[in-house]
Order: sequence, then structure tokens, then C-alpha cells
Amino acid sequence: MTPGHRICLGWARFRSGHLPEAEAAFRKALQVSPTYESAHFYLGHVLFARGDLAGALAEMERESDDDSRLAGIASVQFAMGHKRESDAALEQLTKLSADSWARGIASAHALRNEPDAAFEWLGRAYTQKDEDLYLIKGDPLFRNVAGDPRYAAFLRRMKLLE
Repeated sequence: MTPGHRICLGWARFRSGHLPEAEAAFRKALQVSPTYESAHFYLGHVLFARGDLAGALAEMERESDDDSRLAGIASVQFAMGHKRESDAALEQLTKLSADSWARGIASAHALRNEPDAAFEWLGRAYTQKDEDLYLIKGDPLFRNVAGDPRYAAFLRRMKLLE
């Protein structure tokens, strides 16, 4: 199985709440290809979901993709209570990716429990025709805003059945 296939398997396991299996898939992908883009980001989110914030931060810091690394660091640092470091990473991400990865900025705001900013950036992602928006429904990175009525409205706007 290729690293890409393992990443897809890990993402599917992560989305379905099977965290140990997701972690194993991402770790296997990294064994085969230690610099596979976004693998450390995804593994970091699994560790974050499992409550291993130190491990999550270490993985985010290893991520080779600048956008993913900054989004991950912003989220984990915030969860660790390091608001200044989180704000700095989010500011860098916003400067770097406002026109290219609004969905990633939205996910960082969602994980920081900032629903107004998350929905503002989701609106921008929609306007920019972000290629990853079709994955929004059930995305664990948006779990903090999934109960907000704006989330259901956004899914309807995307024509994703609830």
C-alpha cells in the first residue's frame, strides 16, 4: 500500500472516530515516506483528539507543508493554553494563505472555539471555490462548530445533505 493510500485510510479512520487505527495508518505512511506532505499534520490531529497535546505539537512542528504546519501549531498551542504562540502561528497562516487555503484558516479558528471567525473564513473558502470544501461534512476539525446553526446552513449551501 502506498503512503497516499495509507493517508486516505488514516483520514477515513480519523473521521469515523477510530483513533488508534488512524494513528497506525499515519505512522505507517510516515515509516514509508517520512516527508509525505500533510502526514505529520494528520497524525498531529489524531494525537490532539486523543489528548496527547505534546505529541500533537511535535508532529505539527515536523510537518513540511507550511500551511498545514502553521494551522496545526495554531490549534495545538491554543489547546495548550499558549495563546500568544497560537496567535502568532495563526497570523502567519493568514498572511501566507488567505487567498489560497481559507478552509485551513477556518479549521484553526474552529479548533480554537472561535465560531464567528471560523464561519467568516468558511464563507471566504466558498467564494474562493476551495477544493477541499466537499470534505467539510463530518470533518473532525470542525467538531467545535458542528452544533452551530450556521454549520447546517453552510452544509445546505454546499448542497451536502444533513
